[in-house]
Amino acid sequence: GTAATTVPRFSEISIIDVPDEVLLQRDSLEAVSIIVKNTGNTTLTNVQLKIIGLPSTWTISDIKSINVLEVGQQKEFVFQIYVPKTANAGTHIATLQVSSDKASTNALVTMRVFESKEELLRYKIAQLASKITELRDRIVKLSSSEKAQWPS
Repeated sequence: GTAATTVPRFSEISIIDVPDEVLLQRDSLEAVSIIVKNTGNTTLTNVQLKIIGLPSTWTISDIKSINVLEVGQQKEFVFQIYVPKTANAGTHIATLQVSSDKASTNALVTMRVFESKEELLRYKIAQLASKITELRDRIVKLSSSEKAQWPS
C-alpha cells in the first residue's frame, strides 16, 4: 500500500492590498482600507489590526477585529484617521501590524498631511499629470517600435 503523505500545517497571513500613501488634511477624518488574506493552510482567528508610529494627537477609530479567516479567504479592514488642526504638515510613516492567534505580518504606509484641501488637491493633480506624461511617453515608444517592426 501507499503511505499517506501529510502536508505540514502552517499559519500565514498577508496584507495583499494597502495604499501606497494616504493623503490627509488637517482637521479632517479619512477612511483607510487594507485587505488581508489567509495565505497559510490553517484557519486563523481573532485577526487584529494595530497602527503604530503615528503622533499621539491623531485619532484612529472604527478598527474591528476579524473573528475567523478561513484558508484562502480575504477580508477588508477599514479604519478612520482623524488629523487634528495642530498637526504638522508633512510625511509620517506608519506600521500597519496585522496579527492573529497563529500568524502576523506588517506593512509600512506613508501618511502625508496637508495644511488645506487646496494643497492636497494640488498634490493629487500633480501626481495625475505625471502619470499622464508617463502614459503618453509609453504610447509614443510603443507606436515608434511598431513602425520599426512593420515597414509600410
